[in-house]
Amino acid sequence: MASEALKIVFVMSGWAEVFTAEQTVSLAQGAVLTIPPRLECYGVPAGWTRTITLYAQPDFAGDHIRWVRARHPLVHHVRRALQEDSGLQRLQLPTSTMTALTPQLVRLAQLPASAEHQYAMFSIVVDLFAATAPFSAEGHRAPVRPRDEVLKAINLLQKSPERRWRAEELAQAVSLSRAQLNRLFRDQIGIPPAAYLSRLRANRMAELLSTKRVTVAEAAARAGWERPEIATRTFKKQFGMSPRDYATIARAQRPGTEDLAERVSRPTHTRSSARHPQ
Repeated sequence: MASEALKIVFVMSGWAEVFTAEQTVSLAQGAVLTIPPRLECYGVPAGWTRTITLYAQPDFAGDHIRWVRARHPLVHHVRRALQEDSGLQRLQLPTSTMTALTPQLVRLAQLPASAEHQYAMFSIVVDLFAATAPFSAEGHRAPVRPRDEVLKAINLLQKSPERRWRAEELAQAVSLSRAQLNRLFRDQIGIPPAAYLSRLRANRMAELLSTKRVTVAEAAARAGWERPEIATRTFKKQFGMSPRDYATIARAQRPGTEDLAERVSRPTHTRSSARHPQ
């Protein structure tokens, strides 16, 4: 569907394909897709795919993009898109970079739709551009779409990271043995299923701590951990700081201290989406 707005899509997890009349673009975690105004396109997710999309009115984006470093590849994509001389344009960030940016993207999507928050919103957007700059020119390869059995297992974990998953149960759900599933995960994802689940839960904790008024123990429980000390150890290994320190920094950067509900705003707004098999 065509839109009058410029769109920048951040792929936080999963795989998908986006189609126009002339292009097919494959997306995976870490992809940043720029879609020009009025370009007709549609996406087909491969199971559970989570994205956050920044919508910007062309005039607003054109007036403000000059404040961002001119040589940044994403700035170049935005400028081309505003001139409407390009189709879909994709950058590929390391998956670890997108994981680190996810809480910030969630905060952006949850900013209230009011004029007083437009400067805060633009400030976060500039920070996102700055954070992607060191990586976006390095030509990172998108993660290869895994085998269907692994993709199905990932979809199950993504959909319910708080569930008390057992290795045998997950393997049975995708018609593999425990050893087969573990081997395929290591070969195609780089880590075993248990480590992948821990990563999902740490990401969920980070989002909760940066967008909700919850304690570390509450965030750990809602993310699926029974023991807060294990959650804290895993979180620190993944994010390089304790959950408490992370929450302090994130909340200091967030306007207000109330829980924020997802809204749609103008002239710039964001939308968060997740798709999974019915």
